[in-house]
Amino acid sequence: MEEGNYHAAFNIAISGINKGRSINDQSSIDQFVGLIKAITVIVATEYGSKDYLQKDNPDEIACFICGATKDDLKLLLGTNGAICENCSERAYMHFHKDDL
Repeated sequence: MEEGNYHAAFNIAISGINKGRSINDQSSIDQFVGLIKAITVIVATEYGSKDYLQKDNPDEIACFICGATKDDLKLLLGTNGAICENCSERAYMHFHKDDL
């Protein structure tokens, strides 16, 4: 999926929910609902006005490891928060050091 192609991201997530429902897999449904929530946060952050963003969510989205904000670094949003690109690379290296 290309960056910024939110329509495709929503469609993929909805397809995942439908597949989870068809096989009665609540865990995967929850993951795809979380993905939709993350996509919604990205869209709101990118297109919402400052007044809109501060109305319902005054806290700025930040990396849960180093605290970097969207203005500091590229953030990767997940179902339970965000991680910056630098921390995600370090985490990957840590957990996959035997594979390298």
